Amino acid sequence: MTPFSPPGMKAAFASLSLIAGPALADAPPPDCQCRTPDGELRNLGTELCVTIAGQPARMRCEMSTNTPFWKPLEAAGSCAPS
Repeated sequence: MTPFSPPGMKAAFASLSLIAGPALADAPPPDCQCRTPDGELRNLGTELCVTIAGQPARMRCEMSTNTPFWKPLEAAGSCAPS
């Protein structure tokens, strides 16, 4: 048994996808950046050393579910907050 679909539904969907497809393909990528504790904007992939609870911590600007955030990295290494 097949699910019910109104007559012309396939044609309407095909027309819509032909119209919307090129418009979505030409859209520029979103301008996503993370904000530093000082209020500056940094690009995705930027690494930064900050002090958290008196300890240096290395962070990287990443994207998750359309939201930029600072991801803590495992080793602070030679991290020295400015």
